[in-house]
Amino acid sequence: MKPKDEAKDKAIKQATLDLVFEKGMAGVKMSEVAKKASIGTGSLYTYYKDKEALIETLYQDIEKQGTEILFKSISPDLPYPIKVKKVCFNYMTYLIKHQKEVVFKEQYQRSPFCYHTEEALSMDEKAARLIALINEGKNQHYLKQIPDLEMMLALDGIIKSIIHHYQMARQPVTQSIKERIFSICWDSLKA
Repeated sequence: MKPKDEAKDKAIKQATLDLVFEKGMAGVKMSEVAKKASIGTGSLYTYYKDKEALIETLYQDIEKQGTEILFKSISPDLPYPIKVKKVCFNYMTYLIKHQKEVVFKEQYQRSPFCYHTEEALSMDEKAARLIALINEGKNQHYLKQIPDLEMMLALDGIIKSIIHHYQMARQPVTQSIKERIFSICWDSLKA
């Protein structure tokens, strides 16, 4: 079997990401992906057996990239509040610089492709690392003793909502805005 061309695979994934951003996940057809990626539809099916396989692979790639960005520059020896601040700032940066990926993830998580189970959450590297960070804060009495998932959802909701507001208003998210967002997050979760 002929090895797959990485450049074509990258073009397929980028075309899919662009189309989901433009049309929504449900509206994307494999023929459109092939056309946008400048490959034949038959060639597309040698890379992915169907739309579900393509969407799932792209989601996993985006999750891996997001996890790497989220935990960038987080070392175990940092003081706990600094670790949390860095994770929050990294997340803000991700939301600002990776809007297509954010839209893709939101649509994926509301689609039939996504399976919301405790088992799926436990297998998620990002969730596992966030839960470990949250539990470190609880053990050191920095954070409230509330369920991990609720804490993750609260942080996600606060950060995503405020960043989205500034994006919709076409206003830049300045350092002082990021500091305020972090302050809101920290005040809502600290013990």
